[in-house]
Parts: sequence; C-alpha cells; structure tokens
Amino acid sequence: MLRMCVTWVLWRPSIWSQHSDKPNAELTAAMCKLAREKGLILIACGFYGNTLRFLMPVTIEEEVLDEGLAIVEACLAELAT
Repeated sequence: MLRMCVTWVLWRPSIWSQHSDKPNAELTAAMCKLAREKGLILIACGFYGNTLRFLMPVTIEEEVLDEGLAIVEACLAELAT
C-alpha cells in the first residue's frame, strides 16, 4: 500500500513520503497524470517538484470548484490504495 503525507504550504499542497523526510516528486507526478486523465489540470512545481499548483480563475463558480476538488479527492484516494 502506498503511503503519503500531504502538507499545505502557502495554500499549495506538498507531497512527502510518510516515513521519511524526503519530498516525493514521483507521487506528485502520478497525481498530476491521474488528475489529467480525469479532466483536471494540475501542475507539479516547487524546488523538489513535490508541490501541486491549482489553476483556477478567481471568478470560478462553486459547482466547478466542487467538481475539481472531487477529482482531487478521488485521485488521492486512488493513489493511497
């Protein structure tokens, strides 16, 4: 089973290996790929490549935001199993 730790830094989630203090860029890339397959664009960024960047307009409608967050939640659940 894949274990991960998601922390929020400056409103951006950073993905780290749960049993180590090392960033997990591979898991972040897998999250971006899976989200893209489900129709959501996320970008891996940051010094270690383990930070997710969400690209949404300031004027996003609540329904669209909820749909995107549901995709993020589904991707996290899928990657955690």
